Amino acid sequence: TTTSATMSRDPGPRRARVAVVGGGAAGLAAARELRAEGHTPVVFERGNDAGGVWVYDPRVEVDDVTGTDPNRARVHGSMYASLRTNLPRECMGYESFPFTKTFAGDDRRFCGHGEVRAYLAAYADHHDIAKDVRLRREVLSAEPIVDDWRAEDDAKAASNHQSEKDSGDETWGPRWRVTTRSTGDDDDDDD
Repeated sequence: TTTSATMSRDPGPRRARVAVVGGGAAGLAAARELRAEGHTPVVFERGNDAGGVWVYDPRVEVDDVTGTDPNRARVHGSMYASLRTNLPRECMGYESFPFTKTFAGDDRRFCGHGEVRAYLAAYADHHDIAKDVRLRREVLSAEPIVDDWRAEDDAKAASNHQSEKDSGDETWGPRWRVTTRSTGDDDDDDD
């Protein structure tokens, strides 16, 4: 007799390289969940460090309230130097990595932005996802690729410098071309 196990061929879970736009709190959590499901996340973060809105840049506070100074650098950010959270740290942490201890020396319950940023960095290190973040990479577009198994993105990060055919991965589902550009001075293209 033939068992059902030999009759039905389950190829097992499908794996994919998945682009995540933004290395903030949500992007890091998405990368962790993707990795836990066996996928390979590639997080594109346009800033110099992961942490999203929790990355403070003092250039935001330049005295140009009207935004008319042509010499002022345009900086994305809503953080200010004295900002503290409006939730206690115990409510801000992830279940898999509680925010119950001090990470950057700010042990207040309603801690400052530096403490949250340090917590997010520790979270990424703890879950081994810091290596998945491509810093200084702004996503310009993501477009579906029809009938094309190559699907290499312009930053070469999501394809890990090789085509699916070369890596032995199974081709399945929709494919996307992710176009990024460097936002840093060093134009780091090792991604």
